[in-house]
Amino acid sequence: MTLKRIISALSLLVIFSFSFFNSNEIYFNSFALIICLIGMFELNGMLFKYKHPLYFILTLVFLGLAFFSLPGPIFIAVMSFIFWVFFAPIFIYKNLKLPDSQKSFFGIFLIACLFYSIIYMYEYHRALLLFSLLIVWVADSGAYFVGRKYGKNKLAPSISPGKTIEGAAGALLLTTLFAFLFADYFSLPVEISLVYAIIITLFSIFGDLFESYLKRAANLKDSGNIIPGHGGVLDRIDGICASIPIIFSLIIFFPS
Repeated sequence: MTLKRIISALSLLVIFSFSFFNSNEIYFNSFALIICLIGMFELNGMLFKYKHPLYFILTLVFLGLAFFSLPGPIFIAVMSFIFWVFFAPIFIYKNLKLPDSQKSFFGIFLIACLFYSIIYMYEYHRALLLFSLLIVWVADSGAYFVGRKYGKNKLAPSISPGKTIEGAAGALLLTTLFAFLFADYFSLPVEISLVYAIIITLFSIFGDLFESYLKRAANLKDSGNIIPGHGGVLDRIDGICASIPIIFSLIIFFPS
């Protein structure tokens, strides 16, 4: 299992690096679109017991619009901010039971808004996008290793028993250290870099918890099995689903 995880991770890293650092943006946009399309199918399995036509139609329409930068970034920023800052926490805390027609819009908020945010930032804020993605990956690693070594107190036992407060603290510690050390490399003031790192880490953890909540409600261990040793695509990008749209929202609301 460990060998599978390593091979899968390295393969994804190579594909990501080739697409991200390629001079032709169509490679990265296509890579992001493929990831989001796979995530769309996995999310369907977490939300519904059948292939829901309204969910697919809404998600595909917004993915198509996002590919052409439609609608405007302010609209996407507002939708992303409202969903992740207000609706998603209430959804978990209140254990809301929504009809399938309302759950169909989750594809827009989780998949289409993520795709729009990523390709927008790739075009206009590429260094910040790379910084944000690295922060998420450092946070995941920090939470895993620190939680495994020192974790005793559960962060959200009813949602994800494996996550601990110590792991979350380790994630914050490592990401703020990373942000402090590499702020200059990404052309960010140190104080801004640290603020971004904290926000990204917190929403990365929450995105992970939100996906765990959906999987638990659907009685699923993984979102899929497309990545050997890792599960599904959403299992790998759950933190990105929340953190990237939030950072995108901030740069839209507060342009420098």
